[in-house]
Amino acid sequence: MPQPAYPALQARSRESLENLLASTERLLARDRLLEDLKVTEIAAEAGLSVGAFYARFKSKASLLPLLQDRYGARVRERAPQFFAPERWAGKDLAARVRLFVRFALRLYLRHRGLIRALALDWRHWETDQLHAVAANRAQFHQTLAAIFLPARDEIRHPAPERAVKCALLFFGATCRDVLLFSAPNHPHPIRLNEAELATELGRAFLNYLAPATDFKS
Repeated sequence: MPQPAYPALQARSRESLENLLASTERLLARDRLLEDLKVTEIAAEAGLSVGAFYARFKSKASLLPLLQDRYGARVRERAPQFFAPERWAGKDLAARVRLFVRFALRLYLRHRGLIRALALDWRHWETDQLHAVAANRAQFHQTLAAIFLPARDEIRHPAPERAVKCALLFFGATCRDVLLFSAPNHPHPIRLNEAELATELGRAFLNYLAPATDFKS
């Protein structure tokens, strides 16, 4: 993982740091790759000089730890509302799947460039850092699984807990492939708009948890 930025102590310095992070996110949101961005572009987007960038960061890669912190803070800020018990009270399995798919897709689409940059950066992390990320993801998946298991009676898969974990895994893998890493030179055999993708992902998720017929290899 890259070395973090130099600490921003003064208010003006913190403002410059925030502007640089926000400008990088805006550029990534235009389907740009971090490796293709120039420091001059990031600084110009922030209304700052290249010198101001290097006063805060050693390199472009040094942006990533703070960008990850910002993204994580936004997710944590929205989590209480999303996971609030009253949001899920009385919902059947189909309604739970529908709410989850809409929320998750919106998150992927809104932060696609940033999530892609962070996903690519994980290739360069040390083993202990990867283990920490894996532990956090496992805990988050447990929290997500708790959304669906109250409707366990509707889950016809023979192993409900495993089914939910697998459904989340398949959903995440599809979103990463279709939304993060698709490109004109790597076309998918089918192109779906957001509404179509939400419908088909929701259908696949629900049918995996409650299949019409069981499958055994």
